[in-house]
Amino acid sequence: MVVYAFNQVGESDVCEAVIVKTEEARAPEKMAPLELLILKPEQLELEWVEPECNGLKAINYRVEYQVFDGEDVKMEDFKLKFTGKIKGLLRGTAYKLRVLCSNAKGESPPSDWIEVETPLMNLTHEPEP
Repeated sequence: MVVYAFNQVGESDVCEAVIVKTEEARAPEKMAPLELLILKPEQLELEWVEPECNGLKAINYRVEYQVFDGEDVKMEDFKLKFTGKIKGLLRGTAYKLRVLCSNAKGESPPSDWIEVETPLMNLTHEPEP
């Protein structure tokens, strides 16, 4: 196959066509572990990095969390954000958390778990007089 163009000025040289092979879009790749930004007795704030989405745009991030030795997994969805707050946690409790990403083709494998323990009281820094 050959390709050429023409306009008011004239006709171009003939070129060989370039064949480009594309891959079908897929679900996102596995996400990197969550980063802890803020830790309070009953909530925490997390950050994550967008994974390789394999040709499609990310549409949702889901943080899964549970008490460290518990069975019930809770979930919070965050649309197109790279940070999220998890509220309603128990004071002085160890949790494990992970994140997943989804696009139009499916859901990524979950990130590795991170472990966090909520403090019993607010940890604030008092300025020195």
